[in-house]
Amino acid sequence: KMSSPEQLAALRQEHGYTMAEMLHSDPQIRKAAVEKLSQTKTRQPCGQNRLCGICGWCVALDVSKRLKHPKSYVREAAVETLGKMGDAALFHGDQVVARIKDEDRYVRWAAVESLGLLGSAAYNSAGLIVVCLEDPLMDIREAAAEALGRLGEFAKHYVGSVTALLDGSMDPDVRRVAAEALGKMGLTAAEAVPCLSEHIKDQFPHVRVSSLKALAALGESGVSVGTHCEKVVRCIEDQCFSVREAAAEALKSFGPCAGPFVPQIASYLEHTRQEVRRCAVECLVNISDHADEHCQSIIARLDHSDPDVRWCALDAITKMGRGTGMTMIDLKTSSSDIYDRKKSLRSTPVRRSMSPVRQRGLALHS
Repeated sequence: KMSSPEQLAALRQEHGYTMAEMLHSDPQIRKAAVEKLSQTKTRQPCGQNRLCGICGWCVALDVSKRLKHPKSYVREAAVETLGKMGDAALFHGDQVVARIKDEDRYVRWAAVESLGLLGSAAYNSAGLIVVCLEDPLMDIREAAAEALGRLGEFAKHYVGSVTALLDGSMDPDVRRVAAEALGKMGLTAAEAVPCLSEHIKDQFPHVRVSSLKALAALGESGVSVGTHCEKVVRCIEDQCFSVREAAAEALKSFGPCAGPFVPQIASYLEHTRQEVRRCAVECLVNISDHADEHCQSIIARLDHSDPDVRWCALDAITKMGRGTGMTMIDLKTSSSDIYDRKKSLRSTPVRRSMSPVRQRGLALHS
């Protein structure tokens, strides 16, 4: 067994300086080689009849010969290098596609990720990436979702397949990555909005969170989600904190579409659970730029009989900052009134009912 310097010297003698580090057994040396080789992104050939090892065309051609290497770590490094080389490796996209069915999990993961980086070269392989969304390994499923998002318009013909996967899969993890993939596709995934809005009521919280984040991403991309905004508002009272947080972020990304739902969100200021009231405040603050015409429903809560409701309403109005029609004097007066009432309630002694166990204990003691 050779030492690292001896092995590197032998590899350089056999394969040349350019490829030696990529064939090395040390992962740190291979990683440095991948980064170095991926810098040669020019697609312009050198015009020589042999591999010069300098221009991007020759380097990509030389790297592609290692895609069938018997050692899996070499195949992984070759696939990763081609993905990072960009335009220089476009003509080797079919060879990268073949590695999706590799026996090694790390090679498959690198192949899926590289196809997302190659873009137009992976146009014909988008269907294989969709299949990888159902891979038994989580990291490959996530890489497939990321790759579909990077393909953008090149994957528009497979939006229906991903939507069907979200709607029909029995595995919640597959539904989660399918929702993530749709969120990353941008305008091409506009037809998937109804399906995503249905899965914000999924049985599993992480699927609900992914669906809400996908709707938020599509809203930021310019997709119209106004008709499904009411379903997102109902997520404010979800039992899971992550779902409530994702709903608040989604409403923020919807922009003007969320403005008409301010009265409905303000009604959650009266909810019995404190965490729901705080989420409602956060939602109102997030859409404050589009809530100018609907702030009376929040101001009306300042006269509520419950001081906690009045406090939440005041907190929302203060953080929204404008458009409520209240002057600083009105805010100061309301703040003092609510604070005094909360203070008086805290100072009032509370009579608590005695438990049966404690009553029996006192009876025995007496």
